[in-house]
Amino acid sequence: MGVTDPMDPGQLLISPSQAAKRLGIGRSTVYLLLADGRLESVHIGRRRLVPVGAIEHYVGLLRRDQRRTGPTDVTMARSQAPAKVGVPWPLATGPPALTGCSGCLLYHAEE
Repeated sequence: MGVTDPMDPGQLLISPSQAAKRLGIGRSTVYLLLADGRLESVHIGRRRLVPVGAIEHYVGLLRRDQRRTGPTDVTMARSQAPAKVGVPWPLATGPPALTGCSGCLLYHAEE
C-alpha cells in the first residue's frame, strides 16, 4: 500500500492524520472532533477513515457558526470556555488541576 496525497481531489476517504493535514490542525484535535461527532468517520475493517465530504461539511459548519457566534470551543481560549468536568482538553477550562491521572488526556476539576 503506497503513501497517498491527502490533497488528491480524487480520494474519497482519508486517514485521520491526513484529515489533520488537510484541516491544518493536530491529529489529536481530529480525534476529539471524531469522538464528539463533529467530524464523521467510517470504518473499513480495522481502519478508521474520514470521508473528504465530511471535512468539507465540517468546515462549512465552522464558517456558519463563527459568523453567528464567534470561535468554536475547540478554538476558544480556555479562559473563555464554559467549565466542563472530565472532558478532553481543549474543551475543559483552565487552569484545571490533574487529579489522580498524571499524563491523562482528561482534565478534572478539584473536588
